[in-house]
Amino acid sequence: MDMTQWMPLLGVVLGASLSFGTAYWMDAARYNRDQTSYWRKERLAAFGDFVIATKSYMAVLFRMAAARGLDDQTELLTPPQAEPLLALAFQERDAAFERVRLVAGADVVRAARDWVRLVYAMRRALSEDSLDRRRWTASMEEANRARDEFHRLAREELRRGAIPK
Repeated sequence: MDMTQWMPLLGVVLGASLSFGTAYWMDAARYNRDQTSYWRKERLAAFGDFVIATKSYMAVLFRMAAARGLDDQTELLTPPQAEPLLALAFQERDAAFERVRLVAGADVVRAARDWVRLVYAMRRALSEDSLDRRRWTASMEEANRARDEFHRLAREELRRGAIPK
């Protein structure tokens, strides 16, 4: 074969290689973009479910506190009335937290745990006879600050869009 025959063959091989490489690169980029979008949606759903479940637990606590004159909720709940609601809210929150653990990074999981610890501290405080409105309000504000920190870290993680390792 002389050089005039090799040049077209070389052009075809080079063109096919470039075409394959470009298609492969574009497919890989689309896959990565799709994965990022998928995990962002999964994290958003997990974070939302966790927040709703934790807030549901807190809502029962607020109603219990109102029955003791510690909160301004309009619907009061005595401890016997609240127990089945707390049990259900605990199960929902616990399941939602496991999902957060699966899809979130360490900072978000830590913030979720911190928030839940403070919510459970609110629950324990309600069983104390010496609990007054000032202490109740302080514990509620502390839990709300922890919730705000969870929200901040969750939003930051959603913005980054990286898949947690």
